[in-house]
Amino acid sequence: MEKRYIAYTFKHGRVGNPKILRAVAICGVALFVAGIAFTASSSCSAQPEALSTAGITIGTVATFILIVAFFLAFRREQIYKEINLWLADEHLTERQVTPVNVTLKPYKGTPPIKLAVKFRYDGQKITVISQKFSYWFYRLADKEVTILYSPTYNQVMILS
Repeated sequence: MEKRYIAYTFKHGRVGNPKILRAVAICGVALFVAGIAFTASSSCSAQPEALSTAGITIGTVATFILIVAFFLAFRREQIYKEINLWLADEHLTERQVTPVNVTLKPYKGTPPIKLAVKFRYDGQKITVISQKFSYWFYRLADKEVTILYSPTYNQVMILS
C-alpha cells in the first residue's frame, strides 16, 4: 500500500507534496555550491571576470531559490500544525465522495473555484464548502476522492 498524504484542505487549498519541496531545496543548494565553485575558480582562470560574474549570478539565483524553499517549508509547517490538530480529532472519519464545483461566476480558461462535499455522518447529512478559492480544486471537481472529515473542527482534508 502506498503512503498517502494530505494534498488539499478546504481551508488552505493545495498543501503540496513534501518531495517537491525537498527537490527545490536540493537544487538551490547545488546551485549555491556551483556559484561558490565558479567564484573560487575565477582566480585561476584566464578570464576571471567572466567566471566571477557567472559565480555571483548563480549564487544570487541559488540564494533566491533557497529563500523561497525556506518560506514554503515554514508555511507548510504552519499548515501542518493545524492539520495535525484536525487529525487528532477522536471523531475523524474517512469517506469516498465526489466534490462538486459551487462557484457561480463563469470564467474563461481554468478558474479558481470552490468545492463542496456532501456525505452522511452520524445519521446527519453534512455539506462542507471550501473556504478558499483555488485553481487546484478544478482537478478534483466531479471526480471521486477520499477525504478525512474532522467534525470537531468542521474541516475537510483530501488525500492524494
